[in-house]
Amino acid sequence: MTSTSIVLANTSNMHLGLSDGKSLFSNVRIKAALDFCGSIGNVVIALNHEARIAEFAYGKPSNCHLKFLPGTEGALATLGMVMDLIPDTGNIIVVPTNASISEGVEEFIEFMTEARADVGMAVIESNSEELSYIREVDGKVLEIHEKEVVGNLACAGVYFFSSKQLLLECIHWTLLNDVRKNGLLYIAPAMNYCITRGMRVIPFPIKPEGYSRSFEQNG
Repeated sequence: MTSTSIVLANTSNMHLGLSDGKSLFSNVRIKAALDFCGSIGNVVIALNHEARIAEFAYGKPSNCHLKFLPGTEGALATLGMVMDLIPDTGNIIVVPTNASISEGVEEFIEFMTEARADVGMAVIESNSEELSYIREVDGKVLEIHEKEVVGNLACAGVYFFSSKQLLLECIHWTLLNDVRKNGLLYIAPAMNYCITRGMRVIPFPIKPEGYSRSFEQNG
């Protein structure tokens, strides 16, 4: 099964740490996201139009596709704007640039594949109100809340969708039901669509010592 990684970097150059004339691919946050993507053959980087100032052509990995976007109403909206660069077949891994985990993408994909996940997310024990949370009963995910501590497992920003079609369904459901938090469209609560359909929503536990995050908007 082929995979596509979507790197979410639709944020300001200030938050990304990108200055005039600086190579995009030397940026520490972009490099960390691409390192996590590993050997995945198709990587889409969603960038804010501000990033056009960067010298990105030199050293651009051959498997990377760039899309420059206006500001959007959240990470889920950004995903919706790069659907044209996602193949119709294969699974999708969403990778943030405002967080990182030490586990590799191959381990993450293997875990989701063996669990026969429809959707999934990396999770970490936390009580920070800046994160989204899953509520589990007997190991089954019953609901997902954005910035509401409904359990002890928070989403770490890395997500799995088994297909492009399913991601589209999650986006459509979220828009239809206007599922927003503070006016924004987030990825984690969009997965409640899969819960309502009885699909397999699988958490991937990660080690706290291998997780780091900055809390500015990442879309």
